[in-house]
Amino acid sequence: MLCKPSVLGVIIALLLVSYALDMYKSKQSIKQNLEVKQQMINIVKEYKEDNQKNILDIAKLTDFEWDKLYVVRPYERLNKFIEKNDLILNGKIETQIEVDESVCLLLFVGENKILSYIEYPRVEGDFSYEDDEISFVKEDSVFYIKLSENGIYFSRSNN
Repeated sequence: MLCKPSVLGVIIALLLVSYALDMYKSKQSIKQNLEVKQQMINIVKEYKEDNQKNILDIAKLTDFEWDKLYVVRPYERLNKFIEKNDLILNGKIETQIEVDESVCLLLFVGENKILSYIEYPRVEGDFSYEDDEISFVKEDSVFYIKLSENGIYFSRSNN
């Protein structure tokens, strides 16, 4: 004689499956967008060589949908940054931002969810040099490449 599964047993089984799926998703890494990162580095390299084109329009480099770009500065606690800005992280980000002053972290966000990121080397351009702003809507993600005695940096102003 077969026993019918109880309603409680089915609910517990569904909860366990749901928990296992959540754990699996949280272990998934969000992929760094290496293609866009390399394009950005190439644009900076061109600027260093000829001092002509000094505009970095990040929206034009991306081929995926996103609403907002966030800049995380060196030594910033990523979890606190995410919480403070009401962002959703479904997975994990492989970064040294909390312990490495040589990078800035760029987060591409859509509907408050972190979709992709770039760990950008500050030697190739520093997003944390002068601006206090940390978030930029896609249509306004244009930066001017500038040179100072400390190296290359990105500015919102062309002055």
